[in-house]
Amino acid sequence: MAVQLSKLDHSFDALDLTSEQLQSLAIDILCENKAESALHTDHSLLSSFVVAVANRYNETSFHNFAHAVTVLHMTHLHLQLVVTKLPSLDHVILLLSALCHDLDHRGLANSYYVNTKDELAIKYDNEHVLENHHVDVTKTLLRTTNLLAGLETQQQEHIEASLSACILATDMAAHGELASKVKQLAESKESMQTLIQQDPSAMLTMMQAILHLADLYNPVKPYSTSKHWATRLQQEFNRQADLETEQALPTLPHMTGRGALALAKGEVGFVRHVAKPWYQNVCDLFPDLAPMLTILEATLAQWELEVKQLEAEQGSTQDK
Repeated sequence: MAVQLSKLDHSFDALDLTSEQLQSLAIDILCENKAESALHTDHSLLSSFVVAVANRYNETSFHNFAHAVTVLHMTHLHLQLVVTKLPSLDHVILLLSALCHDLDHRGLANSYYVNTKDELAIKYDNEHVLENHHVDVTKTLLRTTNLLAGLETQQQEHIEASLSACILATDMAAHGELASKVKQLAESKESMQTLIQQDPSAMLTMMQAILHLADLYNPVKPYSTSKHWATRLQQEFNRQADLETEQALPTLPHMTGRGALALAKGEVGFVRHVAKPWYQNVCDLFPDLAPMLTILEATLAQWELEVKQLEAEQGSTQDK
């Protein structure tokens, strides 16, 4: 059964859908946002591209095609609120970036590739290892499916360059730099049009901010959905920590925590210190996105309650 895009809001859980349904939804989102017109392509080529993208996502716990479609959908929701701020082509570029931002992710973080001296880390000089790989896979799929064949060479180059910049900015290592740029734009109090006229790179920063916001969707999902996705991410983290321990490699503290209490504490810490300040930062730039902060607060409160309940249960058990 096809999913109706118009009925989906922030509470949408892509894990409820089959791969075919996710592909159909991705196509619907792109068509709803006039991708065929902006890219001078047709429905058949666009559909072929989405199928090719789906086939290059792996069956990982978290960084899979369902995650990609979730980020695509959240980007779509954000753009509905700030649509007047972005030209149509950049609008579509951002959606394509969302769909492709984790292509061929293997469930391991950049640190693993760097510490194992993996060929990917060597290829990209230890810089944005996975993100550079996602970009290269995206470019390959754009070319093999001929999605951009109807555009002039200059337009194709602009799309690939913007896609690359947006996907690279999803690396959490780039979070601080992006947050600083967004804060500077927001504090200027200038209109979007004025900012872009004064500094053409402001448009790209806005696009990167919207994508990075969409990628950090878990705090603005209903608690049950948030917990489902968080559990899956913990599984990926634990798998990497196990591999690193087996290979006598350094492990990251947030990847070693196991069980319900570690999960809840990890989410509370991440939301309080990373996600919430980031959402506040972006909402200062795009005030129309402010309702997301209210949802975040509600989900955070439930995670905090989960921590208290689990700590109480743990204390009760230890007292016996």
